[in-house]
Amino acid sequence: MNPQSLQPPLSQLHEIDSHDEKKALLDLYQEYHDELVQFVSRSIQPPLNANDIVQESFIRLIRHPALHTITNRKAYLFRIALNLTIDHQRHHTASTKALQHFKHQEGHRVETRTAETILLAKEELARLLQALTELSPQCQRIFYLNRFAGLKHREIAEQLHISTRTVEENIKRALIHSHRRLSQL
Repeated sequence: MNPQSLQPPLSQLHEIDSHDEKKALLDLYQEYHDELVQFVSRSIQPPLNANDIVQESFIRLIRHPALHTITNRKAYLFRIALNLTIDHQRHHTASTKALQHFKHQEGHRVETRTAETILLAKEELARLLQALTELSPQCQRIFYLNRFAGLKHREIAEQLHISTRTVEENIKRALIHSHRRLSQL
C-alpha cells in the first residue's frame, strides 16, 4: 500500500507538540493500520465501517490526555478499536431490530387497513353491539366499564356497589353471549 495513503487523522496531529511523538504516531499508523482494519473487519457487520472505526481509534489515541504515559500503544490502540467495534455492533444490532420491528408493524398495519378489512371490522362491531343490547342493563354497564373504560373488576365493584364476584360473572356472561352471537353469523 502507498505510504502516502496511510495517513492518520492529520488534523489531530497538530495537537502533538513533540516532533518525535508525531513521528512515532505516524510510524504506528503505518505499521498497524492494515492489521487493525483486518481485525475490525472480522468483528463487525457490515465490514464496510472498519476504516471508520480504525480512524476513530487513532483519533482517540492521539487525543488521549496522557498519551506519553501509554507504554504499549499497539495494545492500547487495539483495545480502543475493540471497544469501538463492540459499540458499533450494539448500535447496529439495536438499529436492525428496531428497523425489523418497524417494518413488521408497518406491514401489518398496511395489511389490516384495507377497505375490505375496515368494512368487515365495522360490521363485526355492529354485531357485537347488537349482541350486547340483548344483555341486562347491569351486565351491559359492567362489560362497558371493563372492556371500553378499562376499569378493573374491583374498581367496577366499588363504583356500582356490588361484589367483585358479581362483576366477574357478568363479564363472563357478556363474553359468552357475545361469542355465541358472533359465531352464529
